[in-house]
Amino acid sequence: MRNLLNRNSLLSLVSAPIIWAVHFLLSYVIVSLVCSSGGTGAWVAGITASEASIGALTLIAVALLVYIGIVNYEKWRHARRSALTGDDMSRFFALCSVLLCGLSAIAVIWIAFPAFILSPCTA
Repeated sequence: MRNLLNRNSLLSLVSAPIIWAVHFLLSYVIVSLVCSSGGTGAWVAGITASEASIGALTLIAVALLVYIGIVNYEKWRHARRSALTGDDMSRFFALCSVLLCGLSAIAVIWIAFPAFILSPCTA
């Protein structure tokens, strides 16, 4: 099976915002479930279970964004080197994907940051 990120597809362009949106949704679902249960949850290695799960979710999301960013950066470099072919759309998709990966990584970290400095269920 071919790697979908290596082609000029819409999936390559929108994969980073999709990862951000899934991280955003799951982070708020985790906090909502912990708060609706009436407590801060179980403690794991000195942090709450909600902090640990949001931390793990954040690491997975950032790792995926870095991988997608590297794949698209290499695609952009290859398209830039072969600029004589006139494939400007390939360069455009690759560069936009790299920039969206960076923006989505910042957004993922921004979403996860309050989970570590605030208690999840403050009144």
